Amino acid sequence: MLGLLPLFIVGRYFYQLAHEHNRSTWGFAILGIVVYFASHVLLGVVLGLVLVATGSQMILEESSLMINLIGIGMGVLAVWLFYYLLKRNWEKNPKSASNSDLLDQ
Repeated sequence: MLGLLPLFIVGRYFYQLAHEHNRSTWGFAILGIVVYFASHVLLGVVLGLVLVATGSQMILEESSLMINLIGIGMGVLAVWLFYYLLKRNWEKNPKSASNSDLLDQ
């Protein structure tokens, strides 16, 4: 149940960012959550490749808590970087709130 808290927080911040910049709110909230999960998958793949290359299984048996904490940290870093890049891009390229200027010109 505690694992749902970061997902709620990530979704909320991306929802608010998209709302402030007139973008698809739910689409970007879900995209933020996908970035969080994708960073966990990437960490698992990298860790698996390192373990295969070194031939060590001891890391998984002894420190699963440490691996989970590293995964959470990597997820937060990936989400923060993605959030920062979206915010910077949207501030440089604003989207107008109304589309009424497209008709009858």
